[in-house]
Amino acid sequence: MTKRFVMIAAVVVTAVAVRSVAPYAQMRESLFARTSLLDVGPGSGQVVLVDLDRDGHVDLITRHLLQRRVSVFLGDGKGDFRRFPNESLVLDYRPGMIAVADLNADSFADITVASSERDEVDLFFGDGKGGFARAAGAPFSTSDSRESMTRGVQLADANSDELLDIITFNGLENTFAILLGDGHGHFSPGPRVKGERSKQQRYVFAFADLDRNGYIDAVIGTRDADTRRQGRLTVLWGDENGGFKERSAPLTVESNPTFITLADINADRAPDIVVSHGGSTELTLLINDRGRFSPAPASPLDIGTEAYAVLVQDANGDSRPDLLVATAGSATVLLNDGRNRFVPAPGSPFEATRGAYRIAAIDIDGNGKLDIVTSSFETNRIAVLLAR
Repeated sequence: MTKRFVMIAAVVVTAVAVRSVAPYAQMRESLFARTSLLDVGPGSGQVVLVDLDRDGHVDLITRHLLQRRVSVFLGDGKGDFRRFPNESLVLDYRPGMIAVADLNADSFADITVASSERDEVDLFFGDGKGGFARAAGAPFSTSDSRESMTRGVQLADANSDELLDIITFNGLENTFAILLGDGHGHFSPGPRVKGERSKQQRYVFAFADLDRNGYIDAVIGTRDADTRRQGRLTVLWGDENGGFKERSAPLTVESNPTFITLADINADRAPDIVVSHGGSTELTLLINDRGRFSPAPASPLDIGTEAYAVLVQDANGDSRPDLLVATAGSATVLLNDGRNRFVPAPGSPFEATRGAYRIAAIDIDGNGKLDIVTSSFETNRIAVLLAR
């Protein structure tokens, strides 16, 4: 991890390393003291929490697909946010996923935005005050595909040079492409991987170094138009030459994999696989044992309501990885009981607003405890849940 990335990510690391508190399994109080609603405008499909102006307070970025904008709100360190005067990046395309990190070594957070209308990724450099300006040469094209769909983007060190790269992915064509960063905000074409595709199928992606060899790996979920058919996960292993290879047969999972999260759920420092399934109340949990994956004792985990995006973070300060799940009109928190099983936190699920398909978590108000923000694609107001 480079020095540049550490400076931007520091606020997130601090939030996760919350102080030890009495396990909530022994408490009757709700995990969160209050929920407030923040008007960010219609159609927030993704929320990102990061300190943009380096004042020590967490700020908020929201992505609005149908409105063709990305908006910025500055935090006061107490749980409230105010709209930045130049509050929006107004785009000439519908934005897909966004990702935030320092990409040009100036210690300020930058924003990458995937297009939903073509295989391109846009880049905006932050000025350290909450403002952003498009990088020279952006947007960057990764293919000539122009099919309309919500494309994805992730920032990671793909080639083990300790510099962040941009990974973009296309869920219609089963492709992903890597743009290699030089650490100063310039990017050059890297590997482009194209898998087999069917017009009856859609594909979801996640990236992490699964075997901890220093090279990024990919997990691709395949869902069929016929939701009665089982889904599958294909693992592609990256190598020092920029190639990706499939070492074993795909993993069979419940139908319609919709979101994939790669994170350590059993505290052994190896990324595991968590999958939510459209139309289902169950999560698939697969434990990573040196590159081999098997169901966790709790898998499949029925959380009682349809799951969308999932985060893996310590929600109650007991140093165990917990599950934070966006559940459409609520946020569901499942606490790790120390045996890699998960139980609902006191008060869970926590009411949010309609269209809470995405979730973000960090210590917003500086009390050493994890807070949650959920998106709201179907209303103007997102939910901010502050921990007790």
